[in-house]
Amino acid sequence: MVYQFHQGQDIQPYTENTCTIPKEIGSLRNLEVLDLVSNNLNGTIPKEIGTLRNLMGLHLSSNNLTGELPQEIENLKSLIRLFVRNNTLGGPIPSTLFRLTNLEVLYLGFNQFNGTIPREIGHLKNLTYLFIKVNKLTGAIRSTLGQLTSLLQLDLSSNQLHSSIPLEIGNLSALEELDLSDNKIHGIIPDELTKLSQLKNLNISSNLLSGQIPSAIGKLFNLKYLDLSKNKLGGSIPTEIGNCSELKNLTLNHNSLDGTIRPEMGEILLLQNLDLSHNNLSGTITKTLCPMHSDMSFNRLEGEIPSNLRDNPPKSFAGNTGLCGHVEELPRMEMCFRCGIMVVKFYMKI
Repeated sequence: MVYQFHQGQDIQPYTENTCTIPKEIGSLRNLEVLDLVSNNLNGTIPKEIGTLRNLMGLHLSSNNLTGELPQEIENLKSLIRLFVRNNTLGGPIPSTLFRLTNLEVLYLGFNQFNGTIPREIGHLKNLTYLFIKVNKLTGAIRSTLGQLTSLLQLDLSSNQLHSSIPLEIGNLSALEELDLSDNKIHGIIPDELTKLSQLKNLNISSNLLSGQIPSAIGKLFNLKYLDLSKNKLGGSIPTEIGNCSELKNLTLNHNSLDGTIRPEMGEILLLQNLDLSHNNLSGTITKTLCPMHSDMSFNRLEGEIPSNLRDNPPKSFAGNTGLCGHVEELPRMEMCFRCGIMVVKFYMKI
């Protein structure tokens, strides 16, 4: 393996074969950035990396690295950016990692880290980006995350976290993106989430959340993407959602929402995608909705399909036996008496 190295610049490997990170890497004491991204590296991260005390950037993403993060990583007091995403690293996240108080960016996603999120995560007061998605983390979402008031993006999605959403999340006043989807999070959506006035992307889908959508959701004036799908939410869609004038994507499917489709939703002029399917919504479809891609299938809707929504495919309105309009074919689930299974049949609706 040949390295090109200039003091204060990146170090880049050039090789055609898989290889490991050599222990001799620890001799480069003046190194400031180590970039070994996408080099088909295997083996473990050598403990000698802890001797690189001037290192500000460590980029090891998209390799085949295994084992655990070495405890010696706590010696990298100058480290600002740590990228180890998309490897096969495992074991618990070492609590010593959170002694690196200069860290601003931490990417641990797409690995096999297990155990709980250490309480010490709250020590990283300078952190702006935290990504631990697609791992095997269990336990609670730590309340100490609320101490990371510089965070812009927080992604804990696709783990096995099973707790309620801590109220302290509401302290993250700078947060723009929050993704807690695909976990086992339970309880209600706390009003504290609606204090995140800078939030642009909120995804808490595919969890076990119950209760109602808080009416204070209308305070999130900068919200562009809201996904609450595949939970156990009930009650009606709050009228205040019409205040989220920047919304482009609203996904509420596979819940137990009831009531009507609020006419206030027609005030969201930028809305491009709306999914209300698989709920218990009733009444008519409000005619104030802007033309968009929508899915309202499998509710209890009735009346005429507004003309500005008729460009959607017939399946978008399936399962609402009371709907009519100029959508040529509306599919309906029926029992096939010949084979004994449910099949889709199409009926003309005028």
